[in-house]
Amino acid sequence: AGNANHIEFSTYYKNYASLHIAKKAGFEVIERFFILSGEFSGSGEIKKAILTENDFRQSNRHITAGWKIIAPCSESIEWLNRNCNVYSAEGSKFYIRKNDTVINLTDYSKEGFIESVDSITRKLNGRYDIVVPDYREESISEIKNTGFEFREKPEGPNMFLLRLVN
Repeated sequence: AGNANHIEFSTYYKNYASLHIAKKAGFEVIERFFILSGEFSGSGEIKKAILTENDFRQSNRHITAGWKIIAPCSESIEWLNRNCNVYSAEGSKFYIRKNDTVINLTDYSKEGFIESVDSITRKLNGRYDIVVPDYREESISEIKNTGFEFREKPEGPNMFLLRLVN
């Protein structure tokens, strides 16, 4: 068995008890994410796809899978392919955990980000959430133009990734 380098967990920003206990134990917030929701009635074609390490090459940041946040490594990509439905829409890959409705993108870089979100939403049918890392915060207003909204106020990061810091 291997050794753990650190311990991490994700939680909702209003999970005050969890956040309080985590802070007392020495955890710190290391990443923040926005989760927005939308109802869509699209009808475009979505093709099945497979994730590869190249899909996440733009960053060494964490990979989201709904409320689950995992490290960017080959084992994580294998886990995603086993536990998610992976799709391609107009050249953009995205994935949704099985039995879930949270859209996760493979590429959050500026080039084509909003176009990717827009092309995906035009093909979806039903209610979906989307995870957006806080380093893409400047895109939130454009994401809202594609049909996503915050479920509650204030409009801010609503999922935190915490790490035990020693």
